[in-house]
Amino acid sequence: MVKRYVNAEDRRVQVFEAAVAYLGQPDNHTLSMNALGDFMGYDSGNMRKKFGTPDDLLRGLMTYVEESLASITGQIVARKLPGRAQAARVLAGLLQFAEKNPGLCRILAGDAVCAASPGLRARVATVLDSLGALTGGALMDLAVGRMRRFVTSGFTRLPTAGLDAVLNELEPLW
Repeated sequence: MVKRYVNAEDRRVQVFEAAVAYLGQPDNHTLSMNALGDFMGYDSGNMRKKFGTPDDLLRGLMTYVEESLASITGQIVARKLPGRAQAARVLAGLLQFAEKNPGLCRILAGDAVCAASPGLRARVATVLDSLGALTGGALMDLAVGRMRRFVTSGFTRLPTAGLDAVLNELEPLW
């Protein structure tokens, strides 16, 4: 049997994908190198060569989240929709992203970063604050609440469920 060599960047991507899949499991609230290594069938010592700590891995995932959400919101802002319509689209885009990426939603909801460094928790808060500037505080509170409910329900209560009705109900308030 011939062993296939996996280059460092490909292995890094595999670790990122596995971390997202791991965090997307209902019972995996936090990330540890040992647990992720077991999940991947990969030696945790080798994992530490790629990422020294779980915080390093979470930072890489946050970079992906930031880039993805910046792309989504950039496309929405480029449409030059009226204020309320733009805010509703940004909110919907965030919640659709969270729904499609449960592991990343766990990070945005704060569940996966509760034991992380204060700097990483602040980075998550900064991302949410920047989206809040586009949607307004009340809508961002709604989004965070829906993401947290999605996480705590074991990813069964979808964050986009009934969103249009809720937005119609809240429209006079924002």
